[in-house]
Amino acid sequence: MLSFNIISKVFVIFFFLKFNLTPEAAPIFLYQDCTNTTSFTPNSTFQRNLNFLLSSLSSNSTRENRFYNLSVGIDPENIAYGLFLCRGDAPKEICQDCVGTAVKDIVQHCPNDRAAIITYEECMLRYSNENFFGRVELKPALQQTNVLNVSQQGEFRELLEKTTLNITAMIANDRSGRLFATEESPSDFSSNASLTIYALGQCTQDLSVAACNECLADAFSYFLPGCCGVREGARIIFPSCNFRYELYPFYNVTSAPRFLPPPRKGNKSSGKIVGVIAAIVAFVGLLIAVFCFLKWKRRQRNKDIEEQTAVNDITTVESLQFDFGTIEAATNKFSYKNKLGEGGFGEVYKGILPSGHEIAVKRLSGRSGQGDKEFKNEVAVVAKLQHRNLVRLLGFCLEGVERLLVYEYVPNRSLDRFLFEYAMHGQFSVKSDVYSFGVSVLETVSGKRTNNFRQGDGYEDMLTYSWKLWSDGAPLELLDPTLRDSYSGDEVVKCIQIGLLCVQEDPSKRPTMTTIVLMLNSHIDLASEEPQRPVSFFHYNEFIDSKNQSRLLSIPSSMNGISISETFPR
Repeated sequence: MLSFNIISKVFVIFFFLKFNLTPEAAPIFLYQDCTNTTSFTPNSTFQRNLNFLLSSLSSNSTRENRFYNLSVGIDPENIAYGLFLCRGDAPKEICQDCVGTAVKDIVQHCPNDRAAIITYEECMLRYSNENFFGRVELKPALQQTNVLNVSQQGEFRELLEKTTLNITAMIANDRSGRLFATEESPSDFSSNASLTIYALGQCTQDLSVAACNECLADAFSYFLPGCCGVREGARIIFPSCNFRYELYPFYNVTSAPRFLPPPRKGNKSSGKIVGVIAAIVAFVGLLIAVFCFLKWKRRQRNKDIEEQTAVNDITTVESLQFDFGTIEAATNKFSYKNKLGEGGFGEVYKGILPSGHEIAVKRLSGRSGQGDKEFKNEVAVVAKLQHRNLVRLLGFCLEGVERLLVYEYVPNRSLDRFLFEYAMHGQFSVKSDVYSFGVSVLETVSGKRTNNFRQGDGYEDMLTYSWKLWSDGAPLELLDPTLRDSYSGDEVVKCIQIGLLCVQEDPSKRPTMTTIVLMLNSHIDLASEEPQRPVSFFHYNEFIDSKNQSRLLSIPSSMNGISISETFPR
């Protein structure tokens, strides 16, 4: 009866460990360590950086390589470094669930700690206020061993040593960069007792291959010739790597057979095997050739598209160019009677084209020092920005020292359709067009309009509300609920960050439109671009009440009640 109970318990443990990575299973907690003796102050800069870090780790938990690391912050004393590592054989759903659980648990178990690590059967997550990326760290460590010993201890130790060498070699030769390997080593003992060692080794992917091998060598030293070289199973978990072996398959990776079975019927069977191998090799070679051809064809198609796009851009610029004589005639030789006003970069005139189309012409001064090519490129970029809240740029004229921008003429009426900054705050700047673009981006993300924005029981400027969410490390709360399942979190956060950069209170800190286009069309790291507080509607009104309102709002009025957004190339 006692023997039956022991066998039953062993079977239950085997069944649990074999299937512990099924999607239905909850993450299995192993250990945690709040390693830092220092703590951060609630609502501090470090906490905001940490909240953003943990949110980013959670949103990237479905990556194919089961690993992600990043740092958040600018001030060296408040930068938060963090990473997660899921077991290489864990499905995406398991990894996502484990990382999400780790993010919640580490905040609860290690509140206000500047460094912490938490480990589960399926994943590991850690953060720190010190940069640990690329560095082998062996503490804190977790060591677990099976209480049972093997019978053939000498031969078993040799087999285990061979297994560890194979794990190291497989990781070194793996070009995927995942730093993960499994190995099955069947025994060849002199006795009739046979067994198979199942082993798993893994490193965090911020390490180099050499650093990974160094970490695993330290892990193996715990087993060979240490405490566990004769145990039926053991594991060691370091912050930078981990190793485990058992006498049963505890992971989900199914290894392919290393060798074909030996022939049984002489040369005839050998010939069949060679024929099968040749057919397989030929089929694989054909697949590779087809794949390479399709890849080359796609590359050629993309190249043709890029060339056509470049041609279209050139055509667009040329189609936007006006003849100087036409503009001069339209404005009656830039008559003073046609003058609408004067801005920071030149004078604005009303004109009528031969077709009867009314235009507003900005005659730019020569203070920018910009070349002709850069000027044309800037015009092409601005001309593509079409929005109901932006005055449309119709074209330009570049002849000699003359540089003219031709806009659509807006009749004498309120410009709050076009100039958010002027209509909301009584301010006008060279980068009011950038401000308007930023407001449009935040309106698109939130699904709400600025002029009738409500939040909670009170009223709050949408820009200030957006900036507060960003500062609190919860920018995704701004996203329109109807869009939450349509876009990735990183894309939304990037758009919100660009929008907030465009509406900063200091116009000199706002990016240019060219920079914005570059941000949107590339994978530039924006971690160093921290948005400053935007112009607050209520704060500005209070400021007006305490000062001379007429002085603050004394903006030179145009002769016919029109003003043009400054889109001079910067």
